[in-house]
Amino acid sequence: MFIQTSGDILNVSIAFSVLMIATFVSWLLYCLIAMLRDVRSMVTDARRKMEIIESAIVSIRSKLESGISGLTVVAAGLKQVIAYVMEKRAEAAERMEEAGEKVKKKRH
Repeated sequence: MFIQTSGDILNVSIAFSVLMIATFVSWLLYCLIAMLRDVRSMVTDARRKMEIIESAIVSIRSKLESGISGLTVVAAGLKQVIAYVMEKRAEAAERMEEAGEKVKKKRH
């Protein structure tokens, strides 16, 4: 047998310890690499989703800007219509007032 002295037992135990440490380090590296691969895929998915969200926000923003510009035109038109209606009401009120004064003068 090759184990004859205490030095041989020490060498075998050191070899076994080195083998266990190498196995542990290999397993640790495998887990670390697997974790980094998962993190990379998560970051890739997050980037893709952020790009989708960004494109949706840009699309919504452009639609809102075009809608707001359309509303500005509509508001200007409504302002003119309201001014026209108010002017016609004022004219009608003046005519009614003049007609009322004519009736009062005829009575006196």
